Amino acid sequence: MRRNTLHSLLFGSVLIIAASMRLWAAPLSAGPDVAQFWAFARVFHDHGLDFYRYADASLDIFPFARWGFVYPPVWLLALGLALLFVPSSSATATMVDTGWRIAMKAPIIAADLAIGCLLYWAVPGSRWRKLLFSSIWLFHPAAWYESAVFGQFDAIAGALLLASVIMLARGADRWAFLLAALAVMTKQHTLASVAVMVVIS
Repeated sequence: MRRNTLHSLLFGSVLIIAASMRLWAAPLSAGPDVAQFWAFARVFHDHGLDFYRYADASLDIFPFARWGFVYPPVWLLALGLALLFVPSSSATATMVDTGWRIAMKAPIIAADLAIGCLLYWAVPGSRWRKLLFSSIWLFHPAAWYESAVFGQFDAIAGALLLASVIMLARGADRWAFLLAALAVMTKQHTLASVAVMVVIS
């Protein structure tokens, strides 16, 4: 019992430190993607299901003209939800509100941390091994830079895809392919991995 409690406390501490690192970095930077994501969210808010008619970024609201939205709708829905928390935010080619930086990166950071939790849950072997693999992900510079600094949403698709693989390995096929579908609807690049899953299943 004490050993289990110790490992739970250690993993909780790792998770808190990893989250703190990301939340500290999130408001400090905003590349062009972060600004353009704000415009996508605003256009989605204004035009709803007609969003993809304007996804080529030809409207004046876009900080970067013709830099279109070329992704399926899950990330768009996440952007729309983020905007609900900071409805008065704004962004241009040279300025992005701090509130938007945090709100937009929050679901990406959550997915980043979820990957760490999934690894701890699914990696076979001892709890020390689980903690090691989870920590490698959570403290890997590329992982937290991608989510908290750069603001790219690959972690969301990655978390869904990893969860799908875990469910497939555990025999929960329906959950596996539901999660796989969500991964593809987040970022279409995951389709290749899902195709492999279909073949081997």
